[in-house]
Amino acid sequence: MRRFAANRIYLSESDTFTNAIIELSDNRKVLSVKLLSEVSEIHSTPFYNGILLPFDKERCLRCLKEELNDTLHTLFMEQSFSVGDEISSLTLLSGPELFSTGKLKQVDVKTIF
Repeated sequence: MRRFAANRIYLSESDTFTNAIIELSDNRKVLSVKLLSEVSEIHSTPFYNGILLPFDKERCLRCLKEELNDTLHTLFMEQSFSVGDEISSLTLLSGPELFSTGKLKQVDVKTIF
């Protein structure tokens, strides 16, 4: 099992988790997404400042636009995820202006796995 925590985790356009942790099985199935306040032991879980998305880096880069909502809408138009689904990649969007302006012009995009 692997766990990752972040400021925000999206499984679909409407399933947004703030300050949350995602648990994945060894075969990358989503076991759960919980708020950090609901988890008692997180000492060995990496925390990422930014947004974790269940898509590969190339797909995220292709969909980046001026506004965060447009990007998320474009990404999740083709596929949404829920607990029990397998994800092939997890990508982090981060940057100093990500949460303050919602603009994605200067956002770093990094593959977590």
